[in-house]
Amino acid sequence: MHLPSFFLSGKERGRAADKMNRTVNEKSAQRLIRKHEVLQKKLSDVIKKNERLKQKIADRKEEIPLSVSDASKRTEDLIRKTDGENRDIILLNRALREDRAALQYENRILRREVFRIKHPVLWRLAWPLRIVKTVVWKGVGLFRLAFVLLKHINPSNIKKVCRSLKTIGLRRTLFSVTHRRNVQGAYRIGGFNDPTSKELEKQRHTVFLYAPKISVLVPMYNTPLAFFEELVRYMIAQTYPNWELCLEDGSPQKNAQIEEICKKDSRILYRYTGNNLGIAGNTNEALKRATGDYIGLLDHDDLLTANCLFEVVKAINDDPDVEFLYTDEDKITTTDKACFEPYFKPDFAIDKLRTVNYICHFSVFRRDVMEKLGGERSEYDGAQDYDLILRMAEIAKNIKHIPKILYHWRVHERSTAAVGEVKPYAFEAGIKVLEDHLKRVGLEGTVSHGATLGTYRIEYKGKKQPSDTEL
Repeated sequence: MHLPSFFLSGKERGRAADKMNRTVNEKSAQRLIRKHEVLQKKLSDVIKKNERLKQKIADRKEEIPLSVSDASKRTEDLIRKTDGENRDIILLNRALREDRAALQYENRILRREVFRIKHPVLWRLAWPLRIVKTVVWKGVGLFRLAFVLLKHINPSNIKKVCRSLKTIGLRRTLFSVTHRRNVQGAYRIGGFNDPTSKELEKQRHTVFLYAPKISVLVPMYNTPLAFFEELVRYMIAQTYPNWELCLEDGSPQKNAQIEEICKKDSRILYRYTGNNLGIAGNTNEALKRATGDYIGLLDHDDLLTANCLFEVVKAINDDPDVEFLYTDEDKITTTDKACFEPYFKPDFAIDKLRTVNYICHFSVFRRDVMEKLGGERSEYDGAQDYDLILRMAEIAKNIKHIPKILYHWRVHERSTAAVGEVKPYAFEAGIKVLEDHLKRVGLEGTVSHGATLGTYRIEYKGKKQPSDTEL
């Protein structure tokens, strides 16, 4: 039992203190011994590392003279090889120069012989006759050009030329006229019109793996009877059978003859409302009655070629994920006259579309895309198709161009196909369409009319402006 120190005598307290000091000294000595052992071990490790480093340095000193001598030998070998290759290149270059000189000499001789064969003495003496022939042919060409110009002189074309001269100048106007004439000639010669009767018959017997129903929407208002008869006749003549024609008539008076024509085929769905909702409103009413998988838009005075819907369904089968399709087109006055002014369109390009509605006809939308767009909007009447196509371009990922003329745009006195000035409100609506489109896609710019009627120019903020030629 340990007693507190105040119960111990003086001697006992001294012995206890000595004992405690000895214990502390022993523990301190043990700690010092352990530290000394650790330091000795570290010192031995350092000595061993030092010896290994000394050995490596000695080994490297022996290797360095060997590596330097090897490098010098390799360098000498490379120099010798390079010198030999340079000599070979010099000799080869010299031989090539000699061969080239010999070939040039032979070429001159052969040219002289060819000239003598092609141009005998009589041919060279007849050069005045050739000059006369050239002058005569140029005169004939100028006479033909004058004849064509006289044939096409009318108030409408004079207005177009004057407007073109004012906006784009003489040079580009001449190019536009000659280019259109060349395209028209190629169009007539190249066979871009309707397919042959054998090809149409073959299309009628074609069975597609996927045969969707195509709903063609036609808004009507005081439609001329002759135009409507042709529209129905061309629809019934389609080589692809799975279609429906949805007609929405907002004319002020009902036409019994039109109702009688619609009874020719059960696929024609005609409804007379007597309430003119405009082009967009009547189209949307027809859309409500449509049951097809794809929706096509057709004007009440235009025509679809007999193979139009066949080519559309063929393109859909080639790419089942396609969301929007459009075709090339031309113009027509009456069916007993030839088509003219073909419009061969480019593939889809959003920048091109923002300068002009080059897609226009014939447009086909997948049903879910049309439903997502909500149809056409009446506030853009006159440019409702332009607005619909631009909104489609904002959401569709798969757009397909069918490079065939499948749509005939009717030219008459009340159609923009003949004279754009008959519907000036349409071009003003086009500016509004583009302004709203830029806001939706997050772009800032000022929209104005382009160099020609129906085209537009966008001045983007913070971007370099393209020239008229680039547009």
